[in-house]
Amino acid sequence: MQQSEGGADQNMLQAAAACHATMQKLAADRNELARLRDEMEKVKGLMVTVDDRLAHLEGAEPAESEEEAEQEQEPTKRKAKA
Repeated sequence: MQQSEGGADQNMLQAAAACHATMQKLAADRNELARLRDEMEKVKGLMVTVDDRLAHLEGAEPAESEEEAEQEQEPTKRKAKA
């Protein structure tokens, strides 16, 4: 009976070690995800800046967002179709 308890204890230790390793990996992945989100926000800011500068060079008003720029282009497309 002690052998089966010893085997169960060994299995529990292995499961606990695997669980701990998985939790460590998840924590590292969470940190990487946060870092990538920060990088994406920086890139987004740079893209808005470039878009504003390009609009300024073209003599247009800088768009606040891509959605506003798309909305401004839609009436032009509708006129061209009509």
